[in-house]
Amino acid sequence: DGVFIEDSIITFKNNILYDLVIIGFGIPYLNQEQVEQCIKNSISLLKIKGRMYVSFMDGNKEGFEKTSFGGNNKYYIYYHQKEKIRDILTENGMHIEKEYILDYKEPDGSITKDVIYIGFKNR
Repeated sequence: DGVFIEDSIITFKNNILYDLVIIGFGIPYLNQEQVEQCIKNSISLLKIKGRMYVSFMDGNKEGFEKTSFGGNNKYYIYYHQKEKIRDILTENGMHIEKEYILDYKEPDGSITKDVIYIGFKNR
């Protein structure tokens, strides 16, 4: 069983501490300031030893792109540098247990590096 809540991934707050927070490719739609707020806030909602999954595209660009799920629509996408996201996580009390870097072949033949961090809150 699980509890699923629809709310802002940037500012969601309540009085419950969670065992797990999943941010599955949500941050590519957030600018750097919003990402920092989202991660800091999400960590504050975790119990000590609570787990977190974060995934995003590695890079330093932004702009409108077609996506694999969006048909002919374009979405404004932010890429984030993996070192910066790792720093935000660790500075806010996360211990990174696993880092995955996966190649994703784009429709134009280019390769995007998808990053996944999995860890737990250690303070």
